[in-house]
Amino acid sequence: MFLKTSIILALLAVVSTGSAYSCSCNGREYNNDDISDAVDTGFAVDPIANPIDQTKFPRRYGLTPTDDYPFCGAGHFVEYPLLRVPPGPYDPNATPVLDPGYDRVVYLTGDNHTFCGCLTGEGQPANSQQLELCTNSE
Repeated sequence: MFLKTSIILALLAVVSTGSAYSCSCNGREYNNDDISDAVDTGFAVDPIANPIDQTKFPRRYGLTPTDDYPFCGAGHFVEYPLLRVPPGPYDPNATPVLDPGYDRVVYLTGDNHTFCGCLTGEGQPANSQQLELCTNSE
């Protein structure tokens, strides 16, 4: 029941804003459905993005002073892959384990499931945890 409630709340939160989001990460385009699917799946997998295990998605993302998320304010930020694997969004429990790709959706934990923006790790040093903002649109 909790999982169903989380999924319904996530869908309502993204849809209730009335906004259609999109982003472009180094030529890779993501539409509102891609973004909503990634946020919804992240919440369904782990609604609070347990900060203890940072090796799996979804995971907490630390705001750095250079980040400027276009669609949200302060809070507990979570990152989840934007990679689309037919028939749907990235599945952290898939076998074999899939490479999550470079691009991430960032959102806030909490009842509103607020979408913050898209980030990419493409072009960053191999061991870098730093992600760069993609071009985000509303």
